[in-house]
Amino acid sequence: ALFFVLLLDPLAGTDPGFYLSFLAVLSLMVGFKGLAGFCAWQMFLRSQFIVFVALLVPLVVGLGSLVLLAPLANIIAIPLMTFIIVPGLFIYLGLQFCEPAALLALNFLSACLGVLEAFLLFLDQQALSQWPLAAGLSPLALFFLAIAGLVLILPKGLPGRYLALFALLPCYFGMLTSSKKPPVLSLTFLDVGQGLAVVVQTANYKLVYDTGPYYSPRFDSGKH
Repeated sequence: ALFFVLLLDPLAGTDPGFYLSFLAVLSLMVGFKGLAGFCAWQMFLRSQFIVFVALLVPLVVGLGSLVLLAPLANIIAIPLMTFIIVPGLFIYLGLQFCEPAALLALNFLSACLGVLEAFLLFLDQQALSQWPLAAGLSPLALFFLAIAGLVLILPKGLPGRYLALFALLPCYFGMLTSSKKPPVLSLTFLDVGQGLAVVVQTANYKLVYDTGPYYSPRFDSGKH
């Protein structure tokens, strides 16, 4: 699968989501190896736990925070998108010959997405939604996270594997934060499609500089 994805889109390797997706699939293969006797909802809940634990280190390094309520968001969002939104879009396309029915389907899908958006915004506003790691974690803390994640997703045959949760305690209490100080000034260049935008960040301020495209001497978005 990795080979065919790169064959179809050679630039996919530049997207962090490319590596996160395959890491998630690999973790599911390891976590479900040799397991049997689980019903569908148990398998679904376990899959969310496995992916959450497996992506701890990449997400902490990439985002600087840990989204604690991500599994809960996925429990609602994944079934809704898989069984309602995506099939509903195909139904909507198939109803183009009947405008009233197509409009009804479109309004239903819009309402479902509105409910999902409201739910995700509600989770984002909760105090426990994220565990901020502004100071960053030391390499030793990331090592503990990686080991704990690997042990927790192993099949049930490993005795005492939930003791790996204790490896997360030093990180939780801030005992292994990095000694590096945040930069005084941070510059981020964004490719926004029609040019480049620059984000300037300091400890107290954020500035987005984007003049817009230059079409001709008579029309410059930066001046208009």
